[in-house]
Amino acid sequence: MTSLRLWSIPFATLLWSPDAAEARMSAPERQLAVFDCQSGDEAACAALVASYPHYNDAGMVSGTYERHYATALAEASGGCDAGGREACTDYASLVHVREGTDAPEVYALWAAGCDAGDGFACALLSDLNFSLMGFAGTSYEAFYAEQTEACATGDVTACISQSRLNVLVPQAVPDRAIWFDQLRRLCDEEDAARACALLSYIQSHEGAEEYAVFDPGFPDEVENKQRYALWDAEKACELGNPVGCFNAGLAYDEGQAVIESWKRAQEYYVRACRGGFSQGCDEINRETFWRPTDNLLAMKKACEAGDFSACHYYAVHAFAPITTAPRTEEDEARMAAFAQDLERICKDGWVRACADLGTLSRAMGDLTKAERFATAACALSEGMGCLVVGNLLKLDRGTEAALKQAVGYHRMGCELRVWTACNNLGDSYQHGRGVAADPGQAARYFVIACNNAVALGCRNMAQLKEATAPEEAAIYREQACALDAQYCREE
Repeated sequence: MTSLRLWSIPFATLLWSPDAAEARMSAPERQLAVFDCQSGDEAACAALVASYPHYNDAGMVSGTYERHYATALAEASGGCDAGGREACTDYASLVHVREGTDAPEVYALWAAGCDAGDGFACALLSDLNFSLMGFAGTSYEAFYAEQTEACATGDVTACISQSRLNVLVPQAVPDRAIWFDQLRRLCDEEDAARACALLSYIQSHEGAEEYAVFDPGFPDEVENKQRYALWDAEKACELGNPVGCFNAGLAYDEGQAVIESWKRAQEYYVRACRGGFSQGCDEINRETFWRPTDNLLAMKKACEAGDFSACHYYAVHAFAPITTAPRTEEDEARMAAFAQDLERICKDGWVRACADLGTLSRAMGDLTKAERFATAACALSEGMGCLVVGNLLKLDRGTEAALKQAVGYHRMGCELRVWTACNNLGDSYQHGRGVAADPGQAARYFVIACNNAVALGCRNMAQLKEATAPEEAAIYREQACALDAQYCREE
């Protein structure tokens, strides 16, 4: 039976308190836990295993991982039996990591959790639905029959699940009256958020192509009705489904049946992120709407609404001027307060704040904190974080092992288009620090840095070419001078 576990159902300190949905680990918090676990923190290891996606990111020995997994499963199971909504979602995700898609109980728990208001369950269920495309097993046959029977008694959760599974379960016969008309009724008449979110997908270009297999004329039918997809997404979002928020954001981002609006898109991505749909957080980190020069009141308002990127830029202005070389007690106090807010903003999900905190912590002399936050940023593809870790290992640690590690971090930073990291990698090749000396590789990375306006890269290239190609060296020296006047004074 699949119904055994079904139940009834800063800036940060200055401006904004996160919603309950954000109690789960953000992506930066997970990477911080990876760092702590690898440093020997057992509590961090346990939190990693208990937190979705429950992977062994930190490379724990199998016995340690299994021990933490068993504990997490038991605790989530107990919480679920006691009626905890989020505990049931977490229990299902722990089962899913072992059973994969072949576990109808997981589907049932996430569907119930989503419809009861757990946005994270909605996000997990959305991913599971996509995983079930092309599923050829028999495990969902009985579950689908149960949902069909429960739907006939008026169970809205069962009806929504029946509608989606009607085209996913191999033993079911796709029926438009079930996979579309039923959802339309549930969205319009019952205000069922998950039904509206599903409709927003089905009526999108991507969804229409999927459903064309069951109704060849469906894509043409919805081609001129893309606005309906947006309306359904917006309604789902207003009803608390973060998948709907994300779909609405995507429509505004790409101009699907609406005038393209990055600002409106980000507002929806923020709501998706806060609701537990990590792709919303990813979109903000990929390219935020905000710029440092934007209106402060607008950024403050966005921050109050939960936009961590706006919180970051607002903090930069609020604590200005920030210096990494404080001269007065006031400078030091401002620097410490800014670092405190950066930590909160980083943990809320803004990866760039993690990298900035790494930079600031290194300047304040806290190398452990600097490495911790910068490593987390680098793991999430924030190149500035890779640069900070590389610099710390190379310039502050300085051991042979650290120098070798620094080469790897500077290489990652360079690949992530942080051009200063390319210069620093070139320096390692020039002087054989952590890697075999190679003038050719040194020149390669100095040129990349110089061509991307890093004055030190031009100057280093000039010095590298001084003995063998003085005319070429003179050109690079001129470029360095044009970019930074301090290099004009060098002979």
